[in-house]
Amino acid sequence: MIKAIVFDLAGVIYTMGFSFHKEFEVIRGYWNKAKVGEISNDDFLKLGSEKFNSSVENFVNFFWDNNELIPGMQELIIKLGEKYKIGFLANLVEEVYKVDIDLWDFESFGESVMSFREKVKKPDVEAIELIINKLGVEKEEIIYVDDKPETIEKYSEYGVKCVKFDSKKQLIEDLKKLGVEL
Repeated sequence: MIKAIVFDLAGVIYTMGFSFHKEFEVIRGYWNKAKVGEISNDDFLKLGSEKFNSSVENFVNFFWDNNELIPGMQELIIKLGEKYKIGFLANLVEEVYKVDIDLWDFESFGESVMSFREKVKKPDVEAIELIINKLGVEKEEIIYVDDKPETIEKYSEYGVKCVKFDSKKQLIEDLKKLGVEL
């Protein structure tokens, strides 16, 4: 029986302005360190802005000005929260977390594991185990939603029911197939 639904953030609940920027490759190493707390958010912003010879403000605006809620996802999650525990599991640097939380305070609707805080990252099993423990359920009692095939594959192998997110409509159909009541 499904008791909880856990969502990734980027590409599932929010669009990410930088996803297709070739410029992102220039800062990927800093991103990977910042998303697990190996460097601070301030250091990430400083190093990134230096790489682009820009102010921190321009650096942030360039990469994250286009973040938006994916239409209908907030309402769907709130509706699901009436019957199921809701969780959020994401690989984020603190700066993106701040942008996302300003768009919608998702943490007021469920438990969360953010890589920069807990220093665990997807698709490592430790990350999914941490959100499962926070929700107080068993891995067989959750559905995990992500847009990344490698994360879906890893967590499916671990025994978690997973849905690869492509659209809200597809997500609803897949959740219903897994017995989720909407």
